[in-house]
Amino acid sequence: IVASLYVTALSVLVGVGVGLMTAICLYKFCPKKIVAPIRQLINLLAGIPSVIYGLFGVTVIVPYLRDYVSPNGMGYGILASTVVLAIMVLPTIVSVSLDAMIAVPESYFEGALALGATKERATFKIMLPAAKSGILAGVVLAIGRAIGETMAVIMVIGGSPEMPESLFQSVRTLTANIAMGATEMSGDPVTALVATGVVLFTFTLLLNASFSFLKRDKLAAAERKEKRKAEKLKRLAAAAGSVSADSVATGTAAADLPVSDTVTDLTAADLPVPETAAEKLSALGDSPSERDADQEERAKEIGTKEENEGEKRDE
Repeated sequence: IVASLYVTALSVLVGVGVGLMTAICLYKFCPKKIVAPIRQLINLLAGIPSVIYGLFGVTVIVPYLRDYVSPNGMGYGILASTVVLAIMVLPTIVSVSLDAMIAVPESYFEGALALGATKERATFKIMLPAAKSGILAGVVLAIGRAIGETMAVIMVIGGSPEMPESLFQSVRTLTANIAMGATEMSGDPVTALVATGVVLFTFTLLLNASFSFLKRDKLAAAERKEKRKAEKLKRLAAAAGSVSADSVATGTAAADLPVSDTVTDLTAADLPVPETAAEKLSALGDSPSERDADQEERAKEIGTKEENEGEKRDE
C-alpha cells in the first residue's frame, strides 16, 4: 500500500508539472506551425502499449539510474517506476489541459493585454485559473492511470514485498502484487489477493469521491459568492431608489445637489426650499389676478367671433 502511494504521488507530481508546462507552451508560446505535429506525437504516446514502456524502462531508465544516479548500485525501484509512469500519464495531462485552456474565451486574454498585462502574466493569471476545472479533470485521469498501471511497473520496480525506505529499493505495489501472485498461488493466498483488489478499488473510489466533493464544494462557494453580490447590489439599488424618491418629493433634482457632498453629509439646511405655484408664477412676472383678466378677455373675444359668424349665417 505504501509503495503504491509513493509511486502514484511522485509520478503524478512529475507528470503534472511537465505536462502542464508543455500544454501552456503549446497554447501561447509555441509557433502555430509546429503545434499540430507536436500534439499528434503526444497523442501517439497514449496508444503505445504498457509493455513497451516497461521495456523502455528496463533497457534505458534502469541502467542509467544504476550507473549514474543510484548510491547503492540498484536501478530498480520507486524512482524508475516514477519516471516510467510520468511518461505514461503525459499524453492525458497535456491533451486535457490544452483542450481546457483552448475552451476559455479569447476575450479574457485580449482584455488582460488591453489592461497592460504581459503575455506571460495574462496566461498564468487569467487563462490558467479559468481552465482549472478541465485541468483538474486531467489530473484525476492521470492519477487513475498511475495507480492502476501494472505491466510497466512490474518490469521496473523489482517486486520485493518490503516496506519502502529508499527510492532505489526493490518494492511491490498493489497491482504488481496481484499480477505476480495470481498465477502462482492457491487457497488462502488467493483470498489475500482478492483483499488486495478490494483495497485498490477502495483507494480509487475514495479518490474519485474526494475530487467530486471538492468540485461540488467549490461550485457551492461560487454560488454563495454570487448570491452575496446580488444581495449587495439589491441593497444599493434600494438605497439609491429611496434617495431619488426623497429628492422627487422635496422637488430636488440630482443636479441641484452639491457635487462634493455625499448622501450622508446632506442636512435639511442644504436642501432647497420648494416653491409654491403662486411664487413660481410671480417669479415669471404673472400674478393670479392678471391671469384671470387674460382669461376673461379671451372669453369675450371668442363670444364676439361666434356672434359675428351666426349673423353671417342668418344673412
